[in-house]
Amino acid sequence: MTQLQAKRDGLESGGCFRWEFKDSEAWIYELPHPAHESAAGEVVAEIKNQMGQHHRDVRVAASLSCDNNAANWSYEPDGSLTMRGFRPGPGHPDAAHESGNKWSNIIVEVAYQETEPHVHAKALDWLQTATNDNNGVQQVIVVKMGNTLRLDGHRTMKARRYERGAVENPVQEIEFGNHGPENGAIEAGLPGMQLHIPVASLYLPNNPPADLAGPLVFDLFYVRRTIEESF
Repeated sequence: MTQLQAKRDGLESGGCFRWEFKDSEAWIYELPHPAHESAAGEVVAEIKNQMGQHHRDVRVAASLSCDNNAANWSYEPDGSLTMRGFRPGPGHPDAAHESGNKWSNIIVEVAYQETEPHVHAKALDWLQTATNDNNGVQQVIVVKMGNTLRLDGHRTMKARRYERGAVENPVQEIEFGNHGPENGAIEAGLPGMQLHIPVASLYLPNNPPADLAGPLVFDLFYVRRTIEESF
């Protein structure tokens, strides 16, 4: 579908939409809302905050188009973090696209209108990137927010963490909105409202610094607050 067709059919919102290329077809799957963009940025910021003095070890690429030619798809993540200083180079089988950059270590996907089955399938696709496991996507963080309010005036908010090589994905799944346990992530520091990201997966193919033992504890309270403030 072209951009002109999308405008004509009422599929464009605010001058932009999210689309992907897969199996020789382009699909529009998301009309971004301010909460969509804010949540993605908050996820990336909170992961970096957990790194302390090492937060500059990673490079943030919020709109990096990635092409998996072997699987015939091209996706653009909502956010991503990868290590500085390692680049397979143009033409390398583990490069994310023709410029030769590495696949991001952590991919962030935020879904609003996008369906849960669609974002789940995309998360699994990300984990299949690169022939060398150490050079591919290691973690995918998915935040799915409900696009309509429930009768009680709240919307659902779910977070999932996917991990490369896991026997079953997602490895963590948390309802952190008002419908979660004890009304979800109503304050910072609630153990059941946190994702735990292994430090090693962020630094591959290099070793993490000795003083950053991890895991990185990612508190969903801050994402919930950002989403609620965006509506």
